[in-house]
Amino acid sequence: MIGITQETLRHWRRALPSLGGLRGHAPVFRPGQLLGLAVVRVLVEDLGLTVGALRSAERDIFDICSSPQWIRLAQGHLLVRPIAGKVTFVDTISDSDLDSPAILLPLEPIVTTLRLALLEVAPEEAQQSLAFPPVDVTERRAAGSGKA
Repeated sequence: MIGITQETLRHWRRALPSLGGLRGHAPVFRPGQLLGLAVVRVLVEDLGLTVGALRSAERDIFDICSSPQWIRLAQGHLLVRPIAGKVTFVDTISDSDLDSPAILLPLEPIVTTLRLALLEVAPEEAQQSLAFPPVDVTERRAAGSGKA
């Protein structure tokens, strides 16, 4: 769903304390944790940061992503300062936000992709739709047997 391998997830669980509490054979993630993982994936795989560089800021990432207001999150950005080890959520960007090196990460594409993936996981219907409409077979039997 997030687009990472099991081995990558294992490594991230060891490196990021926010994921350390997940136990069992098949960990169950809360929506905020999934969003946090998706953000980490973009920062690591798309932007080239290391998981180690995010270690001091990961609590901020997962705290922000645990907000139930995904619509608001999708309208803002994460301001990532890997050197300072800080991540903040910003609705609007001011000049003072960019007074030191930072990565401005729009959350809209990440939230949208994850929401669509979560909606696709819906359980299948108990009865599948037929590919063609049902037909009354009683008339055909009578016509096929030669009886009128």
